[in-house]
Amino acid sequence: CSEQRSSQDALPEQQPSTTVNSDKANFSASKPAYGQRIFVPTYTHVYYNANRRSVDLLATLSVRNTDADHSILLQSVSYHDFDGNLVWQHVDEPLELPPMASREFLADQPGLVGESGASFVVEWTSQHQVTDPVVEAVMVGTQSGWGISFVRTGRVLETHPRREASTGVTSGRFASN
Repeated sequence: CSEQRSSQDALPEQQPSTTVNSDKANFSASKPAYGQRIFVPTYTHVYYNANRRSVDLLATLSVRNTDADHSILLQSVSYHDFDGNLVWQHVDEPLELPPMASREFLADQPGLVGESGASFVVEWTSQHQVTDPVVEAVMVGTQSGWGISFVRTGRVLETHPRREASTGVTSGRFASN
């Protein structure tokens, strides 16, 4: 089956590219057209009274592609401790997230529960201008017959706007004047 492309979709031939094979999309890891770096705070324990009594929580990161037509590529998902040190990198190689799909990542490794102030950092790209994904951390814990749960939404730290391949002109909703 051959795929027809318009001249707007064509990339310059001299441009090197690392391609991830997919039925849904072709991504170029070296020249993303669009993407974001997102910070998501997590809590693996919270205090519930003035005596500093706490309950341990399990943090789950959820990344949801909200675009109905195009995949996004998760370039990295990293977990950082209270001091900002990298604890682990969850995506070793780019991971495709098809249209309307989601992935979860758990902060469940030994030593992570009971630490406050940790965070996930998610970096994603796409060859198309897509709707922003929903990136959230869900924290859940139980103790003595009661439970607590809450959600924190990620905050965009950096946006990579779409650039037209032939002109270098920024386009779309993130264009700056």
